[in-house]
Amino acid sequence: MRHSTRVGVIEKVAFASLGVVLSCAGAPASKGGATDRPQTRREAARALLKRGESLARTGDSVRTGQYLEAALDLGADTQRVLPLLLTVYVRSGRYRVALERAERHLASHPSDDRIRFLTGALHAALGAHARAAEHFERILARMPDHASAHFALAALLRDSCADPAGADRHFREYLRLDPRGPHAEEARASLLKEVE
Repeated sequence: MRHSTRVGVIEKVAFASLGVVLSCAGAPASKGGATDRPQTRREAARALLKRGESLARTGDSVRTGQYLEAALDLGADTQRVLPLLLTVYVRSGRYRVALERAERHLASHPSDDRIRFLTGALHAALGAHARAAEHFERILARMPDHASAHFALAALLRDSCADPAGADRHFREYLRLDPRGPHAEEARASLLKEVE
């Protein structure tokens, strides 16, 4: 049985679970003008977002991150911008920056399970296995039928926490919820024949 590398798991989570499509070209953001009025702030945030999306298509991750962070600071739609920003950070290998940004978001949006899932995967990839498990368990406490969280927690327990019984329980739950899912073959191959 072949296991994914840490980088592969993170990229898979970032692109599959967030479903980010890097499209939309835009014009450069305006450098001048006041941004203290709500309408002006919204316009500036939109311009920064468009520029960030355009830069994302070129692969310029540093400038993309700067534009997207600035758009968020001016009140851009977090649900639209944050997944793109985190994907840019992950693609460029800036996992700690992505993790810090995701944790800041979760502090004020604790029920954002999509970002919590990515946060758990980032913690796992960086070796913080207990923190990763906490995030997956929090998702499952709110949404017990979250198949992907069961699989992620099972893989973590199997690979990093030496808890084959716990892993088996979550692999079985994943298979119950999504028997033909993308990880079904690996989950079946990881089941214990008998738990001692």
